[in-house]
Amino acid sequence: MELLAGRYRVLDVLGRGGSGVVHAGDDVVLGRRVALKRLHLAPATADDDTRGRALQEARAAARVVSPSVVRVFDVVEDQGVVWVVMELVDARGLDAVLRDGPLDPADAARVGLGVLDALDAVHRAGLVHRDVKPGNILVRPDGSVLLTDFGIARAPSDPSLTVTGAIVGSPAYLCPERAAGRPATPASDLWGLGATLYAAVEGRPAFQREGEVPTLFAVLHDEPELTARSGALGPVIARMLRKDPLERPGSAEVREWLTAVATGATPVLPGDEPAPRRRRPLLALLAATPAVAAAAFVLGVVLHAGAGGPAAPAQAAVPSPTPSAAAPAAVAVDVRPAAASTPAAPRSVRRAPVVRHPSAAPSAPVRHPAVQAPAPAHRGPARGPVRAPGRGKKAGPHPGKHGGHPGKHPGHPGGHGGGHPGKHGGGNGTAV
Repeated sequence: MELLAGRYRVLDVLGRGGSGVVHAGDDVVLGRRVALKRLHLAPATADDDTRGRALQEARAAARVVSPSVVRVFDVVEDQGVVWVVMELVDARGLDAVLRDGPLDPADAARVGLGVLDALDAVHRAGLVHRDVKPGNILVRPDGSVLLTDFGIARAPSDPSLTVTGAIVGSPAYLCPERAAGRPATPASDLWGLGATLYAAVEGRPAFQREGEVPTLFAVLHDEPELTARSGALGPVIARMLRKDPLERPGSAEVREWLTAVATGATPVLPGDEPAPRRRRPLLALLAATPAVAAAAFVLGVVLHAGAGGPAAPAQAAVPSPTPSAAAPAAVAVDVRPAAASTPAAPRSVRRAPVVRHPSAAPSAPVRHPAVQAPAPAHRGPARGPVRAPGRGKKAGPHPGKHGGHPGKHPGHPGGHGGGHPGKHGGGNGTAV
């Protein structure tokens, strides 16, 4: 058999697709097995310019290096046919895997992460795959995935909405901007990944209809119908399949969400965070703190007053003087050195008198009669002018002519040891 470009021997057919036919082959120069893909170029694109672009894109794809990408070794042209020489891998196409049944969301998310690794490498090389679909994803026996077929082919059966026929890919996995004739971008590849994940969990393409035109109409206008089968992956797929490429999530966001689903967690997507109104009760409480504090203070004062407040030191209540016909009542003046004044007890304090036995010693010291001022005379030595009840004269420090003597018996409890009147009608002996 004649060699392609004098180097590659074409062997058995491995598969067929809209963009070409894949053969097994031998590289006789390096002695290794390869995959040889013969491209189908649509008649509208079979000109020198289009053929040159296909070769250029194939050579650019050869620069992509990633463990999740099928390596491209060479691009050759033989007798007007373009062949792409690729790595031959032991793997099944995802489309063949899905014929055995849909995947659960976690397994589909793991496949999506492998494809996302490949797309990141492709985009870093300045390329757009343009044809992400289950038929271009290979699954190895260990579960790892590889992305192949970099959109360098133009299939005759693929619809073309432009004059040059630049649109590639299966209609059910074609993004809206490409269906409308606009250029492909990295967001277009994320759409293709979202459509692939939908088919992986739902078991059917999201926009497949009876015929190409209804399918393209669904791509442009219909929303994907997700079921409970998609699980936690459903909201991620819905965002990846938004019609406007500017509204689709970026690669980093998709990776974060797919990682969560692959590990059995529920991804937190924009709009799923707690609403701000849930914080309003706390804000209202903080705003009401001054009013609450003021109310608590007033309540504490009221309770404090009702309970009587703190106990005040016992004060000696001076009994009202008893009028005497012989002489006015004596007013006792404490001549001890002045001390810090003790605040008067609040009026609300009502203390029961302490009853002591008459033989008990008075609680306050009893002063000698000499320090009592029975009659007003002049200014006292300690506390300034003290007026006797009912009199206008000043009380002097010495007793009057008929000064009374202290009584024989101590006064009643409460700290007032006043005696009974003396023989000559002296005043009450009162000590403060």
